[in-house]
Amino acid sequence: MIPIAVIVPPQVLTSATSGWLGVVVLTALAAVTVFGVRYVRGRRDKPVLALEERQQKIFVAVTVWSTAGWQVVEETDDSAVISRDDDRVLIAVDRRGRVKSNSLPRRTAARGA
Repeated sequence: MIPIAVIVPPQVLTSATSGWLGVVVLTALAAVTVFGVRYVRGRRDKPVLALEERQQKIFVAVTVWSTAGWQVVEETDDSAVISRDDDRVLIAVDRRGRVKSNSLPRRTAARGA
């Protein structure tokens, strides 16, 4: 571990300021620790969704995109590829139920003679 040194001019560290400065630093450190632990535990403790629930989420997501003029190109239980003009998007639902959409590269014309 690398030691961290804080350099403060001696005029600043009077007995009055060093007390409240220590309290502020310790409070901030405690807050960061508490929020960090809650963040890590919150992400880990989310339950895994059943396949039926993931299918429902992908259905809703695809329906929303379809009403905006996108067409389904390919679909699985928990993902779908949709397209409009030359644009393609992958919509996927992970095991925790998070719906994500990512643009896919545009298809190029087939090469050959």
